[in-house]
Amino acid sequence: MSNKIPFEKVKIDSFSLLIPLEDVTIINDYFNQKYIRVYDGLVESQISADEGTIQDKEFYNRQFHSTNNGIRASVKVISRLWNGENKNFIHIVITSKFLKEQYFEGINKANVGLVHKYIEDLKVIKVTKATLLTSFVTDIDFCIDLSQPKELYDKQNKYLKGLVLNSLKGYLKRFNNANIQLNERPKATPAKPFVKVYFKTDLLFQEAIENEDSFYASYLMKYAAEIKKGISRFEVTLKNYKHKEKLKLTHVKTLSDLLNLGQSELKEAHENIFKSYFEPKKMRINKSKLTPTDKMLVHTFNKLVELDNNFTETEILNLFIHEFEGAQKVRIKQKTSDLLEFISNKKQLEINETDFDKKQILANLKLLGIFE
Repeated sequence: MSNKIPFEKVKIDSFSLLIPLEDVTIINDYFNQKYIRVYDGLVESQISADEGTIQDKEFYNRQFHSTNNGIRASVKVISRLWNGENKNFIHIVITSKFLKEQYFEGINKANVGLVHKYIEDLKVIKVTKATLLTSFVTDIDFCIDLSQPKELYDKQNKYLKGLVLNSLKGYLKRFNNANIQLNERPKATPAKPFVKVYFKTDLLFQEAIENEDSFYASYLMKYAAEIKKGISRFEVTLKNYKHKEKLKLTHVKTLSDLLNLGQSELKEAHENIFKSYFEPKKMRINKSKLTPTDKMLVHTFNKLVELDNNFTETEILNLFIHEFEGAQKVRIKQKTSDLLEFISNKKQLEINETDFDKKQILANLKLLGIFE
């Protein structure tokens, strides 16, 4: 167990686990027992089915919820269509908070035993670790944590929001801070996934203020110095089988399959989901590689915009390529596009930012797959 937070690595943060009901033993007397609803005036209550005489409808209590030191756990019985017939499963939302002090490591093969122990300690069901590993996973959250101060995080997200494709800006949710959310978890699709960018430090400190038995106070104090420096989190969700098909991850069916993914596979999955909303950027040209002709064109493009602020990149592009034809037109169009992109990237990163900030932002966006 490391005392350092693993930054810049993709981690498994949470997932839904489906365990076939016949593979578990229910040890909570209340869970999954049959009850009936009874009424005393307008007050509804419930009693054991074999005790009641005033019956509305028999039902099973199929849910268990707990919150302990900031760790939320939910266990319930659900029915799913499986191989053409209805099948009952135990559904548990597994989060990296089950790992307690190892929270920042994410769920992996080395610490999955802690997940099993936390489930056992709930004393709702009894299940073997082997059964846990062969159970089915869905709704998987991957995340990357970066170490950065709040000021740089705010600048970075301002730039990141500007890279969201115009056609997808409607999925960008409004916040009173610099955080970013794209789409909503229930509405997510493979093409429009659920993506969140938030300042983890703020969230942990806010929870600590609201609750003295917070997760931070209970388990993360050894990381206090690193947390205070600033941690940003980039979280994405791999929703369901169709989403797995899109990312060529249909072989990830069980928890064991998920834990066997290597860092390169995790990074590719995170990157492909995260990039869904953003305009791809390629740093084809940097200032040191501009030819004299390139510099002249950049100066000309900037003057055009200064003379008429309504001049768009498309209009500039059309202005410079309409005289050409065939392969020559293709080459000129590519060169003009590259130079316009160079100008756009340069301007977006010039606003009130030091060279160090620019370097860090670009490095982070390359890590996330926004820049190639």
